[in-house]
Amino acid sequence: MIHMCVRNEYRLLNTPQAQKAHTIIHEVSTVSNDAHIGVEDLAEAPAEIRAKTWLTHYTSSAYEPLKIKAAAYGFAGLLKQGQILQR
Repeated sequence: MIHMCVRNEYRLLNTPQAQKAHTIIHEVSTVSNDAHIGVEDLAEAPAEIRAKTWLTHYTSSAYEPLKIKAAAYGFAGLLKQGQILQR
């Protein structure tokens, strides 16, 4: 399941479809803007959803700060360009 969201749309992660999904990939930014939701806003999703949500589509300079925040908020992790997820 892939959610492409903009600001304040973390609610899409609190749906029956998200509950049933094994893996969720979500675009993220360090802060919310018109194109992507910020990691703090996305962290409002339920813990069980965050645990299976991989974050993607961030700038390379944001990798380290987002890696720290993703771990602190309980997200599955960050995807790097070209990375392949194994089920």
